Amino acid sequence: MLTRALLRTCVLIPIASALLLAQKDTAALVGQVLDTSGASVSGADITATNDETAFKYHAVSDAGGEWTISPVRIGTYHVAISFKGFKTSEVGPLTLDVQQRQRVNVKLEPGSITQTVDVQEAAPLLETDTSERG
Repeated sequence: MLTRALLRTCVLIPIASALLLAQKDTAALVGQVLDTSGASVSGADITATNDETAFKYHAVSDAGGEWTISPVRIGTYHVAISFKGFKTSEVGPLTLDVQQRQRVNVKLEPGSITQTVDVQEAAPLLETDTSERG
């Protein structure tokens, strides 16, 4: 009788331990970045910010525009997606539960491209009355 109880315990403890270890308090964020024509945007920057802790997770979209941030702690998040030449898109709040896989697909709209020219030196003055430089 004691041997049978010991055998059951030896079998049940590893099974119960495996089940307990499988319960993780994490989730995942996945998605795809497209432009307004439906073409994938490769190299877009994705930042997921946990609203409670302000911790930031980062990812970059691949050639198909796909991205994954995993694992992330459960909680509430805001996701920002940006790429040069496009407006930044923000999604949230997103509440993630245990083992949830939240999909965030975004279409980026074209933005304005600004260029700044910073002049460090002034052009030499010209003497207009003679051929000399002033």
